Formats: sequence, structure tokens, C-alpha cells
Amino acid sequence: MIAARSWLCVPGDSARKIERALQGEADAVILDLEDSVAPAAKASARTVTAAARPLLDPDQRAGLA
Repeated sequence: MIAARSWLCVPGDSARKIERALQGEADAVILDLEDSVAPAAKASARTVTAAARPLLDPDQRAGLA
């Protein structure tokens, strides 16, 4: 296993930002549901993050680039 050199934290309430983060070069992408999400958007962030879960599989991301 290779150590992650770069970590990118992405707000979990933005599908566009998640998709763009996964297209990038970061070794690790962290979907943030707390600090970067407004209190009123937390429920939505859980839904968006759950929908993005299949994209976390590197085999599924092949179509994003």
C-alpha cells in the first residue's frame, strides 16, 4: 500500500465538487459532512454523499476522466 501524499476535503453537499475532486490528482478524497456543510444542508449532504458512493470505486471512476 502506498501512503497518501495529498488529501482533498470536499463538501458532501455538492455533487459537482465531489465529481471534480475525483477527477483530480489527490491521493485521497474526504467527503466532509460536518465542517464544510451548512447546518441546513446536512441532510442533503448525506443524500448526495450516498449517491456518490459508487464513484469512490476506482473502477467506476474510469468514465469520469
